[in-house]
Parts: sequence; structure tokens; C-alpha cells
Amino acid sequence: MFVSVVLAFLALGMVLPLLPRFIERELGGSVFAVGVVIGSYAITGIAGRVLAGRVADQRGPKIVLVFGTAAMAAAGFLLLLPFGIAGLVFARLVVGFGDACVYVASASWAVDVAPVERRGQVLGIFGLAIWVGLSGGAPLGDLIYTLAGYEVSWLVAGVLPLLGAGVALAMREPARHSEVPEVRTWFP
Repeated sequence: MFVSVVLAFLALGMVLPLLPRFIERELGGSVFAVGVVIGSYAITGIAGRVLAGRVADQRGPKIVLVFGTAAMAAAGFLLLLPFGIAGLVFARLVVGFGDACVYVASASWAVDVAPVERRGQVLGIFGLAIWVGLSGGAPLGDLIYTLAGYEVSWLVAGVLPLLGAGVALAMREPARHSEVPEVRTWFP
């Protein structure tokens, strides 16, 4: 699971230093446009966590993790399409939903497989996977851009989470804890 999450978040991190440059230099966008594109992913990232949590509880975290990494891959590939700023916003909305799925599924999975007395430690290691990906992604994105340009960078941003989906597909679903009582929340 750690590898799957790192691959997904590497892709997320690698586009962050490139998007502002691309929007301003290649598309002639303003600083406001940069903010809209970068920030738009939070809309689906927030909303997606509620839905992803519900599906992970009902169907298990594996399907949510696979779907999330696939969505993040699709978002990387969407960056290759010439749809301007609107296309970038759409790609960021897709990656936000994928991020929500990956985060919720992997956190849920980590808790499912961890012994009760080590859940904090396991969640700490899980969080490390996210930050390794995000922090390693930025220099990786800049390096790929410097060597090969935007198109190859966007392609790699699609391939990395796709590899993460493959890793997730190969993993065995964690055992479900049937002793956990149903909890009612105000979420749908």
C-alpha cells in the first residue's frame, strides 16, 4: 500500500511546480488563473472524502484505492489535452477526487491491518507515504520538465498513479473487522 500511495502522490507533487509556469507562459494565464487551477482540486478532494469513506466501509478499501489511483492517472493524462485553463481545472477536479479516494482507502486499509496497539505508528508510516510522494514529486517534476518538457511530465504524471493502481490490484484485501459497531453520522 505504501508504494501505491507514494506513486500516486509523486504524480500529484510533480505537477505542482509546473502548472503555474505552464499557465502563465504557455497559456498566457494570470496569477488568478493559477490560483483557480491549483485550488480547484480541493473542491472534489473535500467532497470525495465523504463518498470514498462510505464506499470503503461498504465494499472495502481496495476498490476505492484502485479507483483513486486510476482517477489520479486519468488526471495526469488529461493534462496532455489542449483544452486550456478550463481543461486544467477539469483535470485538477479529477485529481482531487482521486486524491480523496487514495487518502481515505489507504488510511482505512492501514487501520484495518494494524494491530490495535500499533495503529498510531502505522498511521504515521502511512502519512509518510503521502509526504514522500509530495516532496519527492516536486523536484522530479522539475527534472523531467527540464529534460523533456511539459508533455513528458504530464505523461509521467499519468503513468505513476497507473503503476500505483497495478500495485493496489495485486494486493490482498485486508480482513474486515466485523466486531466494529455501525456508527451513524450526519454524512450521507
